[in-house]
Amino acid sequence: MAVPYAGLLKLSPRQVNRISASFGGGFLVCRKSLCGALAGMGFVLGGLFYPDEQTHEGKKSFMDRFSKTSQKFQDKFGGINCCDLINCSDPNYKREHCLPFVLECIDLIEHELKN
Repeated sequence: MAVPYAGLLKLSPRQVNRISASFGGGFLVCRKSLCGALAGMGFVLGGLFYPDEQTHEGKKSFMDRFSKTSQKFQDKFGGINCCDLINCSDPNYKREHCLPFVLECIDLIEHELKN
């Protein structure tokens, strides 16, 4: 989900794919950890909004922004962990189950870009 933002991040699509490769299937493909779409959103938002000058205030400002944005995801879906979101015990799990999470993260990024 991060590749469409490659140009804004001043990276090639290949670079974005390589950097975010561990996000699919839940962060590190554990499915018991952070949703990969949410991890990708954090990657994109960090690349777009983390300040060039690394000060305590700048980091806090970014982390507050990211926290509020990720809270919107959690409020909508009731969690942020892959397994909680897709019901890992479902033997019919398919990656298509992740589409609503990817689309929501894209919407949240787009919202941040407008503000």
